[in-house]
Amino acid sequence: PLSKEGERDDLSTRMKNVKDTGFADEIIIEEYQGQKIRDIQKYQIDVFVIGSDWYGKFENLKKYCEVVYLERTKNISSTIIREQNNSMKIGIATDDADDGQFVAEAQFVSGYHVQSVYSPNERTASEFCAKYGLAEYSSDFEKFLEGVQLVYIKTSLQSRYELIKKAISHGVNIIADSPVSDTQERMKELFELARSKNVLLFENLRTAYLRGFSQLAWMIQSNHIIGDIYHIHCTASSGAQSRQMISYALYMIFKLMGYDYLSIKEELSHGENTGNTSYEYITVKYPQALADIEIYNHSKLEEKMEIIGSSGCVVVPDDWWNTRFYKHITNEGDLNRSSFNFEGNGLRYILQEMSITIRNGLYDNPRLSVEESLAIQKAMSRREKL
Repeated sequence: PLSKEGERDDLSTRMKNVKDTGFADEIIIEEYQGQKIRDIQKYQIDVFVIGSDWYGKFENLKKYCEVVYLERTKNISSTIIREQNNSMKIGIATDDADDGQFVAEAQFVSGYHVQSVYSPNERTASEFCAKYGLAEYSSDFEKFLEGVQLVYIKTSLQSRYELIKKAISHGVNIIADSPVSDTQERMKELFELARSKNVLLFENLRTAYLRGFSQLAWMIQSNHIIGDIYHIHCTASSGAQSRQMISYALYMIFKLMGYDYLSIKEELSHGENTGNTSYEYITVKYPQALADIEIYNHSKLEEKMEIIGSSGCVVVPDDWWNTRFYKHITNEGDLNRSSFNFEGNGLRYILQEMSITIRNGLYDNPRLSVEESLAIQKAMSRREKL
């Protein structure tokens, strides 16, 4: 994995080097955790070989094939190189003492470590630091930014814009809760500023970073497994997460059907006693298709996404926004099932994607484009004004 200069080669170069040896019949990119078992079964692998620095970590594969830990050349390891060259000091900017499992999720990404926290309330910052065992805390955002290379901004929407702007000016990469700002104009400004400063700004819309949904979208759009899409239906019981659920649904709808919708409308139902919204129904009308989103805020019901087409349908049950599993049913009644590994709460997949993007020297989000983020923000704004 090393070039002549002693630096780590990129993925395409490593693949070429392996291919040029003539020893490999096929080169497969590992894109998600759990893929090894699927590939072992798919390609009928007899022996799995890996470096001895991973000794004992793949005992679970012995159920499927022989596992051999191959002794490495002394002091040469791509794992060690990744830890040294891909190290990233992370900070969290927050309004409260709950990390949203971010500290735990970061541990699953090689070289990434959460070490500090910022909050405008010093007591909150101190409690957060002690609760999650971080190295330091601060109520001074400028000072906090000096010690980090990546910041996860999970503050209120009102303060998010200014914090992101300051982080960009300091050259710090950013993951920000969705939406990154309260207006399209500000969002566009932030994305353009980040690009001009060679800073990554990733929006925390977790569905966009999941291999499961990427595979599903590819099957529907490129393989046309259900023909032309007629209808997409999403149902969720969201509680306080209504906006988040609607954002997930809009992302999936736009990814599958595009942004050229004719109209977007919303109907609300309020509780008799509380006056709070108990039911939301949103329709997105296209020239030849219709999508709808149902959000039940005070009732628990079956959650699912149905994608209906001219030659079949796809059903994604339960927490469809995580796309762990889906069923493909043809008009003839044939049934195919696909499942995907999903662990934690999804934040690790955003961090992994950022790690890959930085490693490849890119400055655009390959999973969630600026155009997609702006389209979702536009739809949410139009919906909220109805």
